[in-house]
This record gives sequence, structure tokens and C-alpha cells, in this order.
Amino acid sequence: MTSETRPDRETKLSATPSRILDSASLEFADYGLAGARIARIAASAGCNKQMIYHYFGDKDGLYDAVQRRMASRARASIEQERAKGLPFLDSNLFEGPEFGTRSEWMQLQLWDGLTGIEGHAHLNSIRSENFELLRDWIRADQDAGLITSELAVDQVLALVFLARLVPIAMPTMFRNMIGREGTLEGRESLRVLVRKIVESAPAVSN
Repeated sequence: MTSETRPDRETKLSATPSRILDSASLEFADYGLAGARIARIAASAGCNKQMIYHYFGDKDGLYDAVQRRMASRARASIEQERAKGLPFLDSNLFEGPEFGTRSEWMQLQLWDGLTGIEGHAHLNSIRSENFELLRDWIRADQDAGLITSELAVDQVLALVFLARLVPIAMPTMFRNMIGREGTLEGRESLRVLVRKIVESAPAVSN
């Protein structure tokens, strides 16, 4: 092997787990854990099934690795967005187009809900930590008067995520719900509505 080809081969091999996880994320999002096939994942990743078993053990291990990577990336995204100094409602977590591209994550959560998959304790712990980071961000914005304190932190978080998740996770139902000629023009108007709710505190009578 020449010195020119060795680095290329080593780079390709080192990237294999990442390629497998990329392919597995799409496969699990489309078919769920039960319907996913290791053979399809291997073909998409450009490797053989034995390579997948070598890195992840079995299909359950691969599924867990996909979920853990998503949770870890979510945490990094939360920390990165808050470091920009923006309010929660102005961050890419709520406003930006990046949120709308996270369909794989949303599809996985739907599959888990439909099939009753609870996840492992360590994965639930990571998710809980992520949501606590968001709660802390919302509390800070409430203290700064940017988000109403008339709503509990959990209520704000739930409203924001529901406004973004439902149109993307269930697009047909959402279109039927609002009507194609309805007053809501789509996911954008629902997002604006929720923003008004969480930004504007109800008037307090004397």
C-alpha cells in the first residue's frame, strides 16, 4: 500500500460508523425498529452487515446508538444556540429552518410512541437533561420579561414544540384540520399564534 492510499483508506474506515448511523437514522425513521432491515442499512452505508454487527452488536444496539447520537446532537445544538445570546423564541430551535429538517427525530419519537418503546434509562436521562436546559432558558427569558410568567415553564415548552412538531409530523392531518382555504395559512401561522400566546401576558384586572 502506498503512502498516498493509506490515509484515504484509514479515513474511509474511520468514517464507517458515522455512515452507518446516517443510514440507520433514515431506515429507522421510515420503518421503525421492527420494520428496519440491517441489509438495507448496510447497502445504504456502503458496507456489509458484519461491519454493522462489529460496531453495534445487533439491531437494538444500532437503534440505541442512533437515539443517543440524536440526543447528544440536540444537547450541542441547545448549548450552541443559547451561547449566541438570543432569546429562546428567536433561536433556531424555534424559528429557524433547521428545526423543520429534523423529521428523522420526530419520526423516531412517533414510532416509539406507537410501539411502546420506552428507551433505556441512560437515554431518558440525556433527554431529561436536554429539556431541563430548555426550561432554564425559558425561565431566564421569563425573568427578563420576554416570555409571559402567566404560563408555567412546562406549558411554554409544550406549546412551542407542539406548534412545530404537529404540522411536520402529521402534515396531512394538519392540512385537513385547518382546511386548505382556512384562516390558518399553514405551519407558519400556527407558530406565530403560539408565539403571541407565550409572549403576551394576559391583562391583570385591578
